[in-house]
Amino acid sequence: MGAILDEMREQNKKLVRLDPETQPILKRWGDEVEKVVKGLPPVQQRNPKVWEYAVGEVRKRHAGEIENESITEKVNAGVKAALEELGIDVEKLKGEKEKGGKRAAFGGGIGSSRSGSANAGGKGGESRKTIVFTKEEAARAEREGLNIKDYLRAIGRI
Repeated sequence: MGAILDEMREQNKKLVRLDPETQPILKRWGDEVEKVVKGLPPVQQRNPKVWEYAVGEVRKRHAGEIENESITEKVNAGVKAALEELGIDVEKLKGEKEKGGKRAAFGGGIGSSRSGSANAGGKGGESRKTIVFTKEEAARAEREGLNIKDYLRAIGRI
């Protein structure tokens, strides 16, 4: 009977590792899950559901951390969507930040040219213009209470 229970436990361990709900927990805190199982009395370690229990315990221990990360991901996605809606190319901003400068890519006709004309039968598509600005310009814009796009427009850069 013990061999059957051991085999069931091992099968359950494999299933837990394949479950998309438990994979992130096991990837991140697999050692902690193992410690929970090993910390149980031998009779409970033989329970086929011990791995589900251990993952649940570790998930409870890190619930606040998991929730904070989830909220951060949602906020970042919302900010990215809002910036893109304003015509700011987030990927270009990231690239310039890594190089040490700041760069903003604006669309929607702000200082950009339009190709074609909707009235003349063209498609009226937009092009983007990339504007590089200094840290000093960004600081001045902030001091004046303006976003960088409005500041650059006010000083005639776009």
